[in-house]
Parts: sequence; C-alpha cells; structure tokens
Amino acid sequence: MNNYLLEYLAQFIDLTNDEINYIQQNGKVRAYKKGDILLRQGQDAKNTYLVLRGCIKSFYLENGDEYITEFYVENDLIVPTGYAQQSPSRYFLSCLEDAMVSSGTIEGANHFVKLFPRLSKVCMQISNDLIAKQRISFDEYRLFSPEMRYVKFIKGRPKLSNRIPQYMIANYLGIKPQSLSRIRRRLVIKDC
Repeated sequence: MNNYLLEYLAQFIDLTNDEINYIQQNGKVRAYKKGDILLRQGQDAKNTYLVLRGCIKSFYLENGDEYITEFYVENDLIVPTGYAQQSPSRYFLSCLEDAMVSSGTIEGANHFVKLFPRLSKVCMQISNDLIAKQRISFDEYRLFSPEMRYVKFIKGRPKLSNRIPQYMIANYLGIKPQSLSRIRRRLVIKDC
C-alpha cells in the first residue's frame, strides 16, 4: 500500500533508496470503507491525511444540519483545523467512497525531515500549495455568485462532479438542491 505514497512523493522529488525503504517500512497507509469516519468534530486533530484513493468529505454539524466544507480526492492533503495546536477539530472527515489514506503526525513528520533534511523543501512546497489553494477557494466562495461557484467547481473538478451526489454539491456550494437544478438547466440552455 505504501507504493501509492511513494508515487505521490515522486511527483515532487526523486527519492533515494534509503528514503524509499524508510517510507515502505514506516508509512502509515490504511484502507477505509465508504461511510467510515476518519475524524470527528470535537476530536483532537492529531493527524494529517493524504488521500491516495477514494473521496472524503469534510463537514460540520450545526443544530443537526450538515454543512459540507470540502471534498478531497486522490493526491489531496488534509490538514484538519486544530492539527497545528493538537486541539479539537471543527469538522468531521468521512469517506464518500472506499478510500486508501496515508496519515502522519507532527512527531512523525519532524522525525522524517530530521532523517532526510532535503525533503523539508518538498514539505514546504506541499504546505504552500495547500495554503494557496485554500485561500483561492475561500475568496471564490465569498466573491462568486452561486452559478459562478458551480461553473468553477465543474470546470476545475470535472471528474469529481460525477462521483458526488448533486445534493452534496449543492450543500458544498451553499445553495439548495432546487437552486442547483435551476442553475444546471440555465447552463444547459446557454450551451444550446
């Protein structure tokens, strides 16, 4: 299972034999089933997660209602709120599909970088990419109309829209399913 993790890291750097051996022996990769919960709202966020296969949603519950904040698929890194401080997460992480996920702790990451200092640049690049992606996503949500958010979602993540039920996409976009249906109809009419 650690071959998925090796493939992910190989996108950023050519790994040495020592690094490959360390990852194969120490990488924490686990299979999850659809519906499994990786992290609960209020549970201490002690791990980061890298989605190697499958789809995971992040959401929170408020007054019994579910609010979806993100979808994660292959090669997406999940750094839960509270991870840096090892404090409670504000969100659930739940599998929408069977998934294969690598997890890591602050201690494990620090040990890994201490053993292989050249990989600190890779970790920094991955972190910077994640921060930029989250900032762009936040700005688009705040500034775009629901129709523009949907168009951006479909164009930016075309395969994802076929993997997730429409009502979840509507929830993620902050609109009602009926509104998403109207938006989709308008877009089909525009394309004709």
